[in-house]
Amino acid sequence: MKNRRRTVYPEGRRIGFRGNRKPALILCIVMTLIAVTGVATVRHVRRNSYDALMAEATQHYEEERHQPALDAYRQASERYPGRIEPILGMAGSAERIGEVELAIDAYRAGLEILPDDAAPFRAVLLCERGRLYVLLKDWESAQRDFEAAASFDPTDFNAWFSLGAVFEKRDMPQDALTAYRRALDLSPSSDAAEEAMGRVSALIVPSEEDLSAMQEQKYAEAVQVGNIALKLKRYDEASKRFAEALIVRSDDVDAWLGFADAREGLGDLAGAISSCERILKKDPENPDAQERLLLLQEKAAEAAKKRPSRSRSGRSAPAQS
Repeated sequence: MKNRRRTVYPEGRRIGFRGNRKPALILCIVMTLIAVTGVATVRHVRRNSYDALMAEATQHYEEERHQPALDAYRQASERYPGRIEPILGMAGSAERIGEVELAIDAYRAGLEILPDDAAPFRAVLLCERGRLYVLLKDWESAQRDFEAAASFDPTDFNAWFSLGAVFEKRDMPQDALTAYRRALDLSPSSDAAEEAMGRVSALIVPSEEDLSAMQEQKYAEAVQVGNIALKLKRYDEASKRFAEALIVRSDDVDAWLGFADAREGLGDLAGAISSCERILKKDPENPDAQERLLLLQEKAAEAAKKRPSRSRSGRSAPAQS
């Protein structure tokens, strides 16, 4: 009995071990395959994730490999529709390889997915697309985009300046001047806008109505500044301004009266009297000129009395008792 037990026990252990070895090996293989597949899946997901695709595209773009960049941006856009970044990347890459039409299409797609409340960003995209139309010398389309950009964001300097440039190219100097002036208002320190205004201003031939309006404005400004200068007792400045007004309106009563006051302030009573006489020559019944002339004549007479008379030798004549 003892021998039989020794024989059966070891044999039983060997039989039991051999019976469990195959399932364990299969299980090990299956677990390994699952692990390998999982790692591959994770790598695939990571490699094709939005961030990974964008990082790859950006790297290509920064290394100036624009065709691979375009392909990567396109892949990101197709896999993740509705994202604006890959569309902008496509536009930039397409332009770099000379595919301007493709870049325009990309900006069009970008504008279509922008939300309604993104007006400033919409203006930026319109300006970029307008710039591409300029490259194609499609001035009408460029004008349309720049006008739309200025409408979406009236504070966009680039939109107004670019619109002025298109108007200038289309031989529309008056419209160009208006656009450039708006750009200069937004950026007063812009030398480019100031230079452009001067350039197109020289091309504008004013009509008779415009000239008349300009003259009237010049007259009104001169009289206004002259009156302010009189109140500040800056008689020299007032005299110059009223003289400018009289160049526009040589028979204007207000300008002559203001000029008379300025000359009186400078001590030129003769000039002040001459101004009033000029008014009365044209309008003998003018009450303001009549009153002013009398006062000036009295003042001139009193000044003459105060001046000592001189003999021929240059000495003052003795006062008579």
